[in-house]
Amino acid sequence: RPLPPATGSVAPAFSAKMTASREVEPGGGGEARSCNYKAAVQTQLQSSDFRVRQRLVVLLGHVGERSNPSHATSLSGCWEDEDAGVFACNAVALSRMGAPGAAALAACLKGGKPDLLQQVAAEALGRTRNWRFAVAHTQALAERFTDGDPGTRISALEAICRLTAVGPAEVYSTRPVILKELQGRLRDREARARNAAATALSHLGSLGGCAALGEALQEQGIVHKDDEGELSSRALTAGATLHGLGSCSDEVVSPWIEQIVHRLRDPSSGVQHAARFVLSRMGSHCAGSIAEHLASAESAAMREMLAEALGHVGAPHAVQHVPVLCRCLEAAAEPEPAVQVAAAAAIGMIGPSAGPQAAAALCKFLLCAEEGEAGDFKRAAAAQGLSCLGEVAAAALTPALRQSTSEVKCVVLEACVTLGHEAASLAGEIARCCEDEDEEVRWRAVLAIGHLGEPTVASECLPNRLKDPSLQVSRLA
Repeated sequence: RPLPPATGSVAPAFSAKMTASREVEPGGGGEARSCNYKAAVQTQLQSSDFRVRQRLVVLLGHVGERSNPSHATSLSGCWEDEDAGVFACNAVALSRMGAPGAAALAACLKGGKPDLLQQVAAEALGRTRNWRFAVAHTQALAERFTDGDPGTRISALEAICRLTAVGPAEVYSTRPVILKELQGRLRDREARARNAAATALSHLGSLGGCAALGEALQEQGIVHKDDEGELSSRALTAGATLHGLGSCSDEVVSPWIEQIVHRLRDPSSGVQHAARFVLSRMGSHCAGSIAEHLASAESAAMREMLAEALGHVGAPHAVQHVPVLCRCLEAAAEPEPAVQVAAAAAIGMIGPSAGPQAAAALCKFLLCAEEGEAGDFKRAAAAQGLSCLGEVAAAALTPALRQSTSEVKCVVLEACVTLGHEAASLAGEIARCCEDEDEEVRWRAVLAIGHLGEPTVASECLPNRLKDPSLQVSRLA
């Protein structure tokens, strides 16, 4: 916690005295004076009044790096203070004292110390004002990664996470094996420990941290069934690893794109969500890699996942690869219906930025769908995709509404309901559908008229539907 401010003229005067205690005047007088101040500090720290002890610790913290190195040693005795306020202020004061304070905090991380002391010391070391002094004690923090106490492990990992955020190169140069040590903590049972390890590796992404995350994901292999469910060690590790990859830069994540895409079909819904999260944060570099894999993958299941992944990347990075998805809608280029449906859904996820070309491709896919259950899936996917394109889809839907097939008209009218006022340009075609012979087409046309928000069109065609032979249509009108 932050130190309370020192009021009045006490802090400046005390700061001047502490600075003077480091100076030695010619003739030896300064050395004697320094000894007097050290003795005074020790006397005040041993006071029976906790307020005196706490005030001195606070003032030493305000002096910070200008204080005498011996003050850090003196404050080391305050860890055993019976007052919680003195204990807490002591950690903050040491974190402000530069190299001597960082060394004193690191000394508390040695084995045999109480768990609470190690937790507080690790957190204070991670929050050291001049972080370069804390980096020198990376080893002391790393040795606590495998501590038996969960709180100590978490504090040490979060301290490293903070240090890698401000000085990744310095931390790595001080301890290159930190990558393997953090990779091992991705399997920790504590969520905060896993998240801190994954985030620290993402900070070290360009230095090998992203590769460590990708290798951890690759080691698990492709899993289709997990009897332990959402809380299995495998699922928790995969989720933390994926969130770490989501914080890495686009270029370093690209080599691991297939490992991420495979997690879209993971038996754990949490892992699936994490995979979608990673894909949504990807940029143009990863989008290009996904499009290349989609064009060359031999497995239909892999092409289906890649098409879905491109949709999760979304606009603006996936827009330039919409032609690849449009080719997947053509039966000559892509014979697998599941891949075609995934491509249609991906275009819908990209949204209006997909453009008129995508709307025309979806409309053609809708009209060419065969009869039967497989055709129903295709028409539904095409209509859903078109409904996400907004006004861009309205012009493309005109030919579909003129088709004589009732199934096609029903699907298109359902898309018009979703589009709402954005389908206003189709008002004339929808009004003609209100006179269709098929009851289902008339019902959906009346519903679409209600969603258009065009009073003129509604007042012209709906009164005639009040006397419709179908009770459902007349009631809806």
